[in-house]
Formats: sequence, structure tokens, C-alpha cells
Amino acid sequence: MTTTRTTVFFKCSCGSPNFDMPRNPKASDRVRCTKCGATAKHGDVIRQATAQVAAAVQKQVKDMFRKAGFKRL
Repeated sequence: MTTTRTTVFFKCSCGSPNFDMPRNPKASDRVRCTKCGATAKHGDVIRQATAQVAAAVQKQVKDMFRKAGFKRL
């Protein structure tokens, strides 16, 4: 069995992956983009990042089955 690693970086709408946040953030704490200054709740950022990871995993699984000869999932 092979292992594939994919790194997913959450980025602000300006394209920056850098955020200022509290050391132990709670869902209601605000995070700020260090490039453009946009702010969002930490919980919202985590939900969006989780959705991006889920989409990346789903794509990898589909590609894996496609390479194995399955037509469609």
C-alpha cells in the first residue's frame, strides 16, 4: 500500500496563508490576515479549511479508483 501526502494551505482571499491569531484560539476568537487585514472567526476559518481537506481527499480517492479501472463513483 502506498501513502500519498497532500498539503492543503488555507489562504485568505488576497492569497496570503499567514494569519495572526491567539495562542489557543476558540471558535469565537477573531483571526486576521497579516497581508490585507481581513478578519474572520477562527471557527469559520477551521470549517472552510476542513471543507478544503475533505474535497482534496475525495479527489484523491476518485483518482485512485479511476486508476484502478473503475469507471465512476
